[in-house]
Amino acid sequence: MKKILLLLSNTGFSQKTVETAFELAKEQKAELISCYVVDERLPESVSSWMIYIGFMGDKPSEEYRKVILKEYRKRAETDIEEVEKMASKEGIEIRSFLKEGSWAEETVKLVEAEMVELIVTSKPKEGQMGKLFFGSALEELMKKAPCDVRVVEG
Repeated sequence: MKKILLLLSNTGFSQKTVETAFELAKEQKAELISCYVVDERLPESVSSWMIYIGFMGDKPSEEYRKVILKEYRKRAETDIEEVEKMASKEGIEIRSFLKEGSWAEETVKLVEAEMVELIVTSKPKEGQMGKLFFGSALEELMKKAPCDVRVVEG
């Protein structure tokens, strides 16, 4: 059976992306998998941005990093839960994963392990933070992914 991966991200919950993945899973009679990767590099990206705008000094504490990652995990869990509820309402079976590490690398590992044939994900929202962090991660995924990647805008 064909497998489609709905790849969720820290750039925000995209209704359009979720709907696209649901439609494709139904059309292609594919198994749907969702995944949210808590990218270990996000606290450093946030710190760099906050240092740049003068909000904080040049040496964020380890406690700061832990707080950012904790909030990031909570958001991931909430988004996964929301997608699972939406899938249930649509009568779509879904398996979900929460991974930690490099966004692109963890995604590629999951794609290979699950033999996924298509990744559906979102384009970063407008704004410096989304472009700074997610833009480069998306480019990395596009280069490394062993399957097609469909990027949904909006």
